[in-house]
Amino acid sequence: MIEPSPRTLGGLMLLFFLLTAPGLGQENSTDRFPDLKPKPPGTARWEDPLQDPDAGEDTGIAEPLAWNPKPVAQFVWRPGPRKELVLHGTLPVPDTFEFAPAGCSPIGIRMQGREGPPAAAQVHAVAHDATGRVQVIEVLFPIRLPGDRTQRGPLRFDVFTGAFPLPKPAPEPESRSRLMGAETSPYLTTQDVFGNTYRFDLNPDPEALGVVSRNVLKSGFASRQWKLAGALMPFRPGEGGAPLPHMMSVHAYLTTWGASNLVSLDLRIHNGLTAASG
Repeated sequence: MIEPSPRTLGGLMLLFFLLTAPGLGQENSTDRFPDLKPKPPGTARWEDPLQDPDAGEDTGIAEPLAWNPKPVAQFVWRPGPRKELVLHGTLPVPDTFEFAPAGCSPIGIRMQGREGPPAAAQVHAVAHDATGRVQVIEVLFPIRLPGDRTQRGPLRFDVFTGAFPLPKPAPEPESRSRLMGAETSPYLTTQDVFGNTYRFDLNPDPEALGVVSRNVLKSGFASRQWKLAGALMPFRPGEGGAPLPHMMSVHAYLTTWGASNLVSLDLRIHNGLTAASG
């Protein structure tokens, strides 16, 4: 089953906090958030990563190459009925932000109350300034809650900076592979006033019906995403008249989440390929 957009996944909300931000009741934004005040060029807003002598206990998580044990932000999430999902949010970053070396993530996540080092998050740049500097990153992090969890309040996940080894992607679930197979993948259909049926296949395959282009937007252990662009093409003729060359155009975003069976679909339907009729 295709479930709704991940934008509302798990009722997740992102809570920023700055450790040096007293006076949160004041009106002046630079007083409320001191980090928004102008900084001299090259001044770090996040502390440089530090080696943590206490990291490395046997938690099943690879020991970070380096990390700052002081969290820089926090995600707050109120859990729903699902036990396995992917924490998903965005995070503004300072001028000094840099991606980690190959095979590592610059962001680590750890649930409050847990011991040991943070685990790597999947990270993508989603906004840049005019010079190309990254301003906002997308953070994705798989979560598996214990089956006997009794806590009913919101869960808090601290965000750390450093160099966190990336895990290997989980095997593709068989049910998800069947869903996205060439013969069983979902598709869009519509009809015109003459009864002609048009179709657009949602298989991440450039040869699928109606697909003009296919691009991989994300490929990682927490999430994978494809963008398909094309049009609803004639598929079955009606009895009232000849079909059009095509119907509406489609931008489809297919996203898989960790090792779960969930496949999300976001659609943008437009008529940008239709010439003016005069």
